[in-house]
Amino acid sequence: MRRAYKQPNLQRQLVAFRREFRWAARRLHGVTGVEFVSSVSNSNFVPGESSIDLFVFGDKIPAESKRELITLLTVLNAKYKLGLERASGQHPTPLFIDSWLSRLLYRLLKGRFNLYLLRAMVPSNGLFGAGYLGAERK
Repeated sequence: MRRAYKQPNLQRQLVAFRREFRWAARRLHGVTGVEFVSSVSNSNFVPGESSIDLFVFGDKIPAESKRELITLLTVLNAKYKLGLERASGQHPTPLFIDSWLSRLLYRLLKGRFNLYLLRAMVPSNGLFGAGYLGAERK
């Protein structure tokens, strides 16, 4: 079982990471909101082991905005030393909830879903591998 780090500095880093990601994401075309779930939203995050699970909401978010968010996630990972490139369960991209199908699935499964199941059901629009944080791993 993983042991969560209760270090105040880590908690400040996570708050700053979430704030900076939300601020930048909301300025991109098509993005209306961001929701962090799982360990990054509470005090159970373990650098190098935990993944960042997040939803980006919008209406037909353009591919360019999606690529910028993937790049942003990579840059902020390095800035805040979150160790996402070492996390075995790190999803390559945020989960984009920007179509009628993805919104429907999100509403149906929210609160009682397995995040991996939702990831499998929501299409990646061809951006699945773009900016993958674990791409350098062998």
